[in-house]
Amino acid sequence: MIRRAFSLLGLCLFSAQAMAAGYQITDSFGKHWFEAVPERVVVTDWTVLDNLLRLGIVPLGAPETALYRKLPNQPTLPTNVADIGLRVAPSPASIRALNPDLIIIGTGQKELARPLSRIAKVIYFKNFSDRYRTNGRKSRERWLQMASVFERSEQAEKSLQAMDQRLYALAQTVQGSGPVALIQAQDNKRLRLYGDNSLPGHALRQLGLEPALERAPQHWGETTIKFAAFATLDASANILLFAPETQHAQWRKKLATTPIKANVTLLPPLWPYGGTLSILQIAERIASSLR
Repeated sequence: MIRRAFSLLGLCLFSAQAMAAGYQITDSFGKHWFEAVPERVVVTDWTVLDNLLRLGIVPLGAPETALYRKLPNQPTLPTNVADIGLRVAPSPASIRALNPDLIIIGTGQKELARPLSRIAKVIYFKNFSDRYRTNGRKSRERWLQMASVFERSEQAEKSLQAMDQRLYALAQTVQGSGPVALIQAQDNKRLRLYGDNSLPGHALRQLGLEPALERAPQHWGETTIKFAAFATLDASANILLFAPETQHAQWRKKLATTPIKANVTLLPPLWPYGGTLSILQIAERIASSLR
């Protein structure tokens, strides 16, 4: 009986030691147990990549690296990150060759979990959905969840505090600016409006500003609008039109020949699909254009 008691005590001590050596994290699938902090990481999504780089972690591989450097390129992607193919269809062979101990997939990539799990442990962070209260709010949760994977929660919390302080300061500079419409030009004809469920729309609200045009929530928080929508806005409204600089002359000509009362500012393109800290970059651009 005594021997059995000692055996049970030994088993309990062993289990406690084993648990102390690991930790639990939560992703979009649920809870996962990690025995050690991952060191060889591959990501298949740019929003995940954004968060990872802002945590100071450089992955072994990421998708469409050349295109990333042309589009968001914030944060900057180190040159030693291997290209693993398309975001919609990353190459299992390229990923396997990197010998990762963790693969992180993102929005719209849930179906990749099963085949990639044959290579390494897979976790999943869904960052955008029309079912979230807003994608902006959800992005904070995902940022903290990502940080917990690499035991960098304290760093992540401090980053959020610093961002919130800066957002508050920026909000003081744009008080009384009037409602704002955030619009991205896909070309010189097609336009997208960023609503509350988009990261730009969330940044707008964080600055204490009201949207000049509103639409029902969408998966990415954006909807297609027509140029005629500009004419519905009065002189108190501000339109921030994000477009490639090669299109600015065309847009100026079009704006000059159309009776628009609102204030229109042409700006370089905006990247609206980053992680939570990218919200501050968007807010900085909004605030600077209104001052």
